[in-house]
Amino acid sequence: MLNFYMIKTVKTRDLKALMHVILPVSWLKHPFLKNQFSVKSRDDTNKISDSGFDEVDIDTSKGRPVAEVESISHSDIEMGPPKKWEHDKLIPDEMREAIQNRLLPPEKKARIVYNSSVEIMGRLLKDPKNEGHQT
Repeated sequence: MLNFYMIKTVKTRDLKALMHVILPVSWLKHPFLKNQFSVKSRDDTNKISDSGFDEVDIDTSKGRPVAEVESISHSDIEMGPPKKWEHDKLIPDEMREAIQNRLLPPEKKARIVYNSSVEIMGRLLKDPKNEGHQT
């Protein structure tokens, strides 16, 4: 349960990087995967504003203290894709072969693509910072 004193309402235009936002609507009504997340970039604040929020709640107990957050510029946070993007290690060999095999029946190809996708998502959920290396 959230402590009342840790929740603060702020104007969307005042959001800063590393503030932990709580959106008060279904995740189907905004472009984010979750209703609670830490702002990572100016793009996040623009998406929140574009979704119709003039103000949102933030949880000051998560992430850096508000005083620290206010001194951090969005440009201070490194964003973007991983420095080393190795797509050949991200896609399992079985999936690559199935996609390229024109003789494989569509049902079998679909099953391989589905199972490989589940494997990729499992690795991502296990270690989101992993650059796709197979274990």
